[in-house]
Amino acid sequence: MSLTESSFFPMPSQGNIYSSSVITTVEGKNKILIISSMKKKIITVEPGIEDGEIEPVAKEIKFSDIPNNAEILSIHSFNKSKTSNDFTVGITYFKMAAENNHVAYLNIYSGQSGSSLEVLSQNCVTIHLNFVPYQLNHAVYSHEGFKMSWLLSGSDGRIHAYKADEPMQEQNIVNYFVEYQEAGDSSILRFDTKSYNNYQKRVSFYGCESGYSMFATVDSTKNQILYRFYEHYQSPVSVMKLFNLKNRAVNLENIVTDNFTADCDCIDEKEQVCLLVTNAAEPSIIYMNVLEDHLSKVVMLKNSNCHDVIVCSTIADTNFDSKNEILLGAYGHCILTYAYVDGDWVKRTTTVLRYPVYGLWYLDITSQGVKDLIVISERGVHILKHDPRDILAILKDRLKSKYLQ
Repeated sequence: MSLTESSFFPMPSQGNIYSSSVITTVEGKNKILIISSMKKKIITVEPGIEDGEIEPVAKEIKFSDIPNNAEILSIHSFNKSKTSNDFTVGITYFKMAAENNHVAYLNIYSGQSGSSLEVLSQNCVTIHLNFVPYQLNHAVYSHEGFKMSWLLSGSDGRIHAYKADEPMQEQNIVNYFVEYQEAGDSSILRFDTKSYNNYQKRVSFYGCESGYSMFATVDSTKNQILYRFYEHYQSPVSVMKLFNLKNRAVNLENIVTDNFTADCDCIDEKEQVCLLVTNAAEPSIIYMNVLEDHLSKVVMLKNSNCHDVIVCSTIADTNFDSKNEILLGAYGHCILTYAYVDGDWVKRTTTVLRYPVYGLWYLDITSQGVKDLIVISERGVHILKHDPRDILAILKDRLKSKYLQ
């Protein structure tokens, strides 16, 4: 399935690998937040009307309490509720202080349930940080009931926890995410936590600048480690991503009523779960079936290290065969797509862009029922669309196979 660039939104200054985040409403509508680091601007790309047609549009959202001499480092957002739209947004930045010292901060923006992005962007709590912030994320902990926490990795090799509800202050990580108690041996560049088994268990992992990495499964109801494994790669870990091998297939009976909004906090333990790891020098690798085999089954993505450093990825069913593909974004101006075929990962396509790639998202940005590939590059936001004729042909084939049985 070919993807063709249909829209481009230039950014006033470049971002980084932590420069974008997605907001998905409970109704399944999406918008992307992208930061312009040096210009201190936050841009949203969301559905809009252009010349009477539904098209993605870009507009600036002015977030309060970001000083003029600041440089934004990372952004993340999530919905604190599973039944309503109760979003919160976090932004990290640093500013120059006396004697050319950099002082870092975390701003948390929130509002009442149902508040628009424009409203919550003016309601801010600021937290002073004594480390350089890297990736900003969140996770669910369930030993105190269903609750959410901000998680932030730093230059001190640790992951820091802040409750999503008041009071906004750092918590002892061992009380909520015991697997993150041990510090890495260098700055943690990538980490994530996903729940499974109805939030009773979770998988957590991180990768460091030194190449050191950790992978753990945890009993969430007891906050107790079940298994923990360590690996050490030859160069900085740039991507770690947990995903299901199979994609959720569309049920034709429910195609109109089911919006297929996935729970971003969870992984489906009924389908095979895999872990993608990329680093700066070696080929990317996939650990297969990690919930059962942990890190014992490894598959290499051949030639994935031939296009400069892989810095981002997304997992998506881009050819509509109900199996997920792996898309890798490289600093070397390209996107590599790998598909799982007969027990091996095979490179299918290489998409060349004009600029280094910093972020990849695959989602329906226009609320028209077909997902687009959103590429965050050094210069801006690229929207790559499927050919409508290909989508129509697939839909016809599926209808025929359904009703001619």
